[in-house]
Amino acid sequence: MVLPHQFSAILLLATDVATKPVNPLGSAGIIVWIVCSLRKRYSIGGWLLFYFWQIFSGAAMTAFFLTSTGYRAYMPEIHHSVMNQWLFFISAAPQAVLLFMQAGAALMLLCVRTWDALQLVRYIALATAAFAWIGALIAGTKFHSDLPIQLIGAVQMSVWAAYLFASKRVERVFKYDDWEQATPTSTLGIA
Repeated sequence: MVLPHQFSAILLLATDVATKPVNPLGSAGIIVWIVCSLRKRYSIGGWLLFYFWQIFSGAAMTAFFLTSTGYRAYMPEIHHSVMNQWLFFISAAPQAVLLFMQAGAALMLLCVRTWDALQLVRYIALATAAFAWIGALIAGTKFHSDLPIQLIGAVQMSVWAAYLFASKRVERVFKYDDWEQATPTSTLGIA
């Protein structure tokens, strides 16, 4: 049973949803999820493919925003004090640099598929997560409007770092190189 105040909220949400255009990034996210899900039997598939997809697209978007308008945030004239400028720089710059490093190391990992390359990606992911949490701490004290995005980034990088260290798939693909041998192939009902 829908109460009157719930009905008005539902009606408001329905009219709000009906007037908003469809977000193409949301649709792209669904497509990425479907592709990653369909490729989960391959060595680079499932969550591992999603990790690579997210790192490479994140680096590309960061490069685009930094070269178009994002560089203005680093200019001294928009900050009220030198301390704020340095705090912003400390909270943002290391994460951007580490993201580019992680994308480069991930590309190398895809090419060579060795345990040593995976170790490099793992440690860069840990450093990125650590600097993301430092950025979230700084945002929580000085740049309150940046806090939600900093927290999302910190949690996201922490989860990816944990995945790279704990995943059996990651270990089997890059340490033992036996993912394809261990996963059964589909016979389409013909044995």
